[in-house]
Amino acid sequence: MMSSFTITRLVLFAVLIACLISASTLLQQDAKLVPSVAAAELGYSSSISGNVALVGAYGVNSNKGAAYIFRSSDGRATWPSSETQKLTASDGVASDKFGWSVSISGNVSLVGAPFATVGGKSQRGAAYIFRSPDGGTTWPSGETQKLTASDGNTDSMLGRSVSISGDIALAGAWLHDFSGIIDPGAAYVFRSPNGGTTWPSQETQKLTASDAGKNYHLGYSCFVSGNIALVGAIKSHVGSTDQGAVYVFRSSDGGTTWPSSETQKLTASDGASVDWFGNSVSFSGNISLVGARRADIGSNSYQGAAYIFRSPDGGATWPSSSETQKLTASDGAAGDALGWS
Repeated sequence: MMSSFTITRLVLFAVLIACLISASTLLQQDAKLVPSVAAAELGYSSSISGNVALVGAYGVNSNKGAAYIFRSSDGRATWPSSETQKLTASDGVASDKFGWSVSISGNVSLVGAPFATVGGKSQRGAAYIFRSPDGGTTWPSGETQKLTASDGNTDSMLGRSVSISGDIALAGAWLHDFSGIIDPGAAYVFRSPNGGTTWPSQETQKLTASDAGKNYHLGYSCFVSGNIALVGAIKSHVGSTDQGAVYVFRSSDGGTTWPSSETQKLTASDGASVDWFGNSVSFSGNISLVGARRADIGSNSYQGAAYIFRSPDGGATWPSSSETQKLTASDGAAGDALGWS
């Protein structure tokens, strides 16, 4: 008769093998998304909502750019081997770099073209709305609406970052000048009055930092979810150091109106000059995640890090002193740039 000790060892061994098999399965890709024709810089930006994936390729056609829709027809169990549809700007020209940034929410896609010339002003930038009439099954061949900033100037680069949530579209213009300040940056809110069916051609509201300064670069990154908008400013000053910050804007009426300046400013407790804290941002529930891809870890320059901030009340307020946690890679090395996205 086999001893209980031996049986226990066999059971544990079986569990270990099962876990390893499970882990191996989890670490394998489900699908590789490749367009039907080679696309330069495919994957520089990406977003997913439900069973639709949106992937930017700003280098297509002499940097005119494109974005590709990949739609799963079986609840994300499998994905098509090539794109369902290719999105382009109806007025796009070479070097617009349409697809530099992308975001999708439900049946609406948002694509940034930060190098686009608008009103004769080079690199003023734009963002394009594409709306599917049937829940993401098909998409229009051209944009539903082109979004621009009413006060955009040369080199504002609106669309360097974009995000969409429900009837709110957010676009960053990280090199926007205003009030005589060079490159403080800004972000622009575009609100659909009818749940995403139509959109205004120019912003509903402009978001700026109360402490806006030269080369702060607000709008380098942005993210909106519900009534919370996060906007990164990679060289915002904290004290005398240009370590970067993230500005929280909170709407008190479900996104209809937004404060003219931030509700709160998030910074890293151990931030240092040129960390680029805020080069990427994301928000879900009561948790914010902020990348600082140039942060030094020990002696490793630009190893990068990410920071967690937790709101105790669903985003109404945030810790003012420091982050909840700092995330780093156990095997990180110099130049890894953890937190790029």
